[in-house]
Amino acid sequence: MIGVAALMFSYAGAAGLCAAMARHQTELVGRKLAPAEARRLRAAGSAALAAALACAIGAVGCSVGPVLWTGMVMLAGLVLTLLLPYGPQLARRTAVILGLFAPLTAAAGFIIAATA
Repeated sequence: MIGVAALMFSYAGAAGLCAAMARHQTELVGRKLAPAEARRLRAAGSAALAAALACAIGAVGCSVGPVLWTGMVMLAGLVLTLLLPYGPQLARRTAVILGLFAPLTAAAGFIIAATA
């Protein structure tokens, strides 16, 4: 369950970093963002990727966790890259939903792991 949370955080983080780029703002956000908004979005995307790394390390340990995280980020980036040209609104909605449910999934996974 913690691995699923890592994948969810990875997709949300990749989408946040993508939406902070000037060339994808009109596709994902629907308008050009102010520089302060783009910085906040970039910070949120970076924080989501850091949370994904923490989940990956929590799931399999310090030796394999960064490798798992790299794979999760690559998979999330691939899905986002394939989804962005054909369904930018779907990519945005998916990022928002996964960004909201990822902390809940991670908390549930860590609670289950602690009680087992």
